[in-house]
Amino acid sequence: MDKTKKIPNKYKILFVILFIYIICMIMYMMFYKEETPITLDYVYLNSESILRYDKQKKEWTDQFLLSDINGDIFDVYTKEDKKTPYKLYFQEKNIYYYSLNDKPIKMMDDNWFAITKDDDVKVQYINFFHNQEIDDIIEDVLFSNDLDSSMVDIIYQFSCDIDSDGETESFYSISNAFSDDDTLYSMIFMLDNQTITYLKQEIVDNQISEEVEMMTSAIPQTYISNVITINDINYLFVQKDYKGRSKPEYEIYVYQNNEFKLVKNIKE
Repeated sequence: MDKTKKIPNKYKILFVILFIYIICMIMYMMFYKEETPITLDYVYLNSESILRYDKQKKEWTDQFLLSDINGDIFDVYTKEDKKTPYKLYFQEKNIYYYSLNDKPIKMMDDNWFAITKDDDVKVQYINFFHNQEIDDIIEDVLFSNDLDSSMVDIIYQFSCDIDSDGETESFYSISNAFSDDDTLYSMIFMLDNQTITYLKQEIVDNQISEEVEMMTSAIPQTYISNVITINDINYLFVQKDYKGRSKPEYEIYVYQNNEFKLVKNIKE
């Protein structure tokens, strides 16, 4: 009589499953390579736009989602409270800011600007839209472009050391792009040692018909909205507002070798 005991089928199945599992784990450990996660790097945002500065590529990109913001610490700038670190959260299609101990404060309104808190990031200038008076420099620039001093709607002026030579340069943004004047212009220029260098110089005839003049403009109203320094490189953010559009476009420039160079064009 054969007394050899047969292994029950249920144990055979368990052995097969265990064997397959061990083989799979060995294959996983041999061939799996963990991908390097993409860091947020430096994030710039306001009520109308969001950008990311890629540290590895050293370039700006608009490939970033508001939903990725989840408790990250930003330096937030407002008219009332110039610079304060807050945690930002994206909730219910809005940006909310909290204190660093996660106490909710309020929803962000339309008048703010924020950038990732980091020692390598410095904000040189923020345009909070304080209109300036016409001075002799603006008079001379208008005259040299055959424009009248009465044809001015916005004048924004500030100073910063854009070329890191230890001396500040003056920047002007002037425009009448949303007016009904016969000639429309938007200009941004720098004054350095009595020399004018143009960053933007658009002058056109106003050919917009009366039927659509309330809806659009022949050229955008352009001005410098921010100057941000990252790793000793100064980036000038030029905002382009179009009449009839809800969101602006942006251009980012650097000043190198005595000229302005476009490094990023961000369209709506």
